[in-house]
Amino acid sequence: MTGEGEAGQSGASRGDLYIQVLVKKNKTFERQGHDIYCEVLIPYTVAVLGGEVEVPTLSGKTGLEIAGGTPAGKVLKVKGEGVPTFGMEGRRGDLYVRVQVEIPTKLSKTEREILEKLAVERKEKIQTKKSFF
Repeated sequence: MTGEGEAGQSGASRGDLYIQVLVKKNKTFERQGHDIYCEVLIPYTVAVLGGEVEVPTLSGKTGLEIAGGTPAGKVLKVKGEGVPTFGMEGRRGDLYVRVQVEIPTKLSKTEREILEKLAVERKEKIQTKKSFF
């Protein structure tokens, strides 16, 4: 900031003030310029059929519409949920959400039966019985 530093020896003119801002790393977000990035786990049923999930933002949470057939790793944009742009009032970067599909490790008997019927319908070969190997 020009002229905002300490006065020189003669006291007639002030020097410049330099400000250094350090941004701490965040567990949820990664920043690139004014845009931020995060990953969100979505249920496999939502990935296949579509639906809405909550995603974190800098100011809380927001709903994100997931289209049916969304693959793991797809990146979706939430406009205006990034970092505010200095000197441009009301302007913000964007939030980019990489979706990861959550695969359950335990299924109820009913869930397993439904998925086995789906596999038969799709003519997919699956393991129906637990094997020693």
